[in-house]
Amino acid sequence: MHRYRARVTTADLDAAGIVWYGNFLRFVEAAEDDLLRAGGVARHRIREEHNLVLTRCRFSCTFRSPARPDDELDIALMVTESTDTHVDCDFDIRHVPSERLIAHGSFRSVCLDPSSSSPKQLPPSVRAAYAAASVPESRSR
Repeated sequence: MHRYRARVTTADLDAAGIVWYGNFLRFVEAAEDDLLRAGGVARHRIREEHNLVLTRCRFSCTFRSPARPDDELDIALMVTESTDTHVDCDFDIRHVPSERLIAHGSFRSVCLDPSSSSPKQLPPSVRAAYAAASVPESRSR
């Protein structure tokens, strides 16, 4: 599991004064970028060094409780499946310090050739970075 902290800013809010639903994708993507950095991989370098991109082909989120201005959020990512070309992750977003569940869901990141949009093998360094956040084999799908 990989954990990342984020703070809700005014720019994250909708007219009701709670986090706009689309910003949860941004929080989760920041957590994924942090997971990769922790494994020694910068997302932008994947394109520069391998001419490949990681992109989302699926994102699902269930909202349980609102996030409000200045809330600190704990985003936990768990890699549930990893293949040669894609990685599936589950996530929980909780309020700090109460641990109240704000949202949970899953996503798939796929490795693509940017010119053809065809799936390609994840570079070994990227697979290793995701492996650090993998759930034990018994919980994999």
